Order: sequence, then structure tokens, then C-alpha cells
Amino acid sequence: MNGCSAGRFMLRWRSANPDVLVDSATGYFGDVRVINSLARSANYGYMQGTNCEEPLFRFGKALKRNQSTLVDIYYEIKFWQAAP
Repeated sequence: MNGCSAGRFMLRWRSANPDVLVDSATGYFGDVRVINSLARSANYGYMQGTNCEEPLFRFGKALKRNQSTLVDIYYEIKFWQAAP
């Protein structure tokens, strides 16, 4: 996913710490404009987009007075592209 083509991706992600919520979105490569954002913070979720986009993650908030600001995000990505 380091170029722009007709491909599509589906990404499944989760926070390593269930008490830490993460904001997720999809944005264009090299652009600060966010084009697809979840309405709420969560500790797991799904994203989909084109090969011209990239998944974005940001620390949301912590539950249960958890003071940790270090978040590990595990993700699995599948990519599809038409045969030449």
C-alpha cells in the first residue's frame, strides 16, 4: 500500500490494552485530510478503503482510570487488486 492504484483493502484492528480506546480513520497518503472516520472511539474495529488511502490511528482515551498512554495496535490487512 505504498502507491495509488485500483486496489482495495480491508483492515481489522484491536488495541492491545482493552482499557485504552483508539480513534481510527482513513486518510490520503501524504495528506492531513481525513476521508473516513469512525464516530466513536473503540478498542477494536474494521476499516476499508482504496489503495490511495492509508489507515490512521490516534490515542483516544483510557477507561477505568488507566493512565497508560502507550498503545499497541494489532492489525490484519487483506488487499485486493485486479489482475493485469
